[in-house]
Amino acid sequence: MKNIFYVSIVFLVFGILLPCCCDAWVPLSRSSYAPRLAWRLPTNRRYKICNNMIGTGFSFEDGEQILVSVQKPFGIVLEQGGDTNSIDENATNDDQIVVTEVDPNGSVGRAGVRTGDVLVAVQNASTISADLTEVLDFIANKCPRVVNLRFQRPN
Repeated sequence: MKNIFYVSIVFLVFGILLPCCCDAWVPLSRSSYAPRLAWRLPTNRRYKICNNMIGTGFSFEDGEQILVSVQKPFGIVLEQGGDTNSIDENATNDDQIVVTEVDPNGSVGRAGVRTGDVLVAVQNASTISADLTEVLDFIANKCPRVVNLRFQRPN
């Protein structure tokens, strides 16, 4: 079995939770049909399926925050500032990066991001008090094709 070096998010496939990895799928249980199917696929095929699934916009939500792994282009409009409640006591509403438009057919829209959500991290780098132009430059020039974004839902 190959070593797993990166787990991006957990997917629900055929009713079974599977970690989606860059190199292979590793099922949590080998007792069902979906994991046996995944194990039979060649490694390069598993990688391609994994990238396609991430690219369509999958997410993990814990109630307050939503973590999405999506492929560029995202299909959203971001603005600095907004009418949402501040999520950080040190940040003002003018500091926040807020989603103002979502394309429902875009990768972020399919992942469950909504208008009014506040961008709090890109690739685990905080954007709470960051400038919008710096964040957009970071996404465009320093992030891979599949990007991890974390949003906070306002109260």
